[in-house]
Amino acid sequence: MLAIGGVPPDEPGWAVEMKWDGVRIIAVCTAGECALYSRSGNQVGDSYPELVMALKALAGKRSLILDGEIVAPEADGAPSFGRLQRRMHVARPTGQLIGEVPVRLFAFDVLTLDDRDTMRETYLIRREILTELAFATPLSAPPHWLDTDAEKLLEVAREHRLEGIVSKRADSVYLPGRRSPAWIKTPFRLNTEVVVAGWTFRAELQRMHERQI
Repeated sequence: MLAIGGVPPDEPGWAVEMKWDGVRIIAVCTAGECALYSRSGNQVGDSYPELVMALKALAGKRSLILDGEIVAPEADGAPSFGRLQRRMHVARPTGQLIGEVPVRLFAFDVLTLDDRDTMRETYLIRREILTELAFATPLSAPPHWLDTDAEKLLEVAREHRLEGIVSKRADSVYLPGRRSPAWIKTPFRLNTEVVVAGWTFRAELQRMHERQI
């Protein structure tokens, strides 16, 4: 499920989470095995063996699907995408790299638990289910705030060098693969897609020569 961009809603019935500067991931655990999938559907678990190990310990033999964000915290705890890039494309990181750039998984949603499809449950019920899971480092369920002044939380995010906030309707269900107005992201950075064109000095000389002829 994806969020649309916009300003935080100024009305009751919304929860707010922090927006983490990391990599979105779906963790799928079943029959004692766990796999991590990127938004493009690629398996990326080999890049984060410590997370796979922790997820196996968390799930055991249970079936569990989580939605979350992989982050690489700085010394002060603020996620750093620059640090995370050192791990993102390393298929089999060495013990040294794992020690130098530890990662965490912030699980902010649960889609399946055992035989229960939780996607049709409301956001608040899904958050309750998350709190019942025995998360341990490097796994955690980040906090959320209900009916709280979003502008104040934006300031808190800015002070802690986070990416922004995400507002989610408290009664919303999980809609996989859809960008829904039930989730509204308010980032500090504005992103855009651009086309970069190239120019070469040799090509320009050739055009000048042809005009002279």
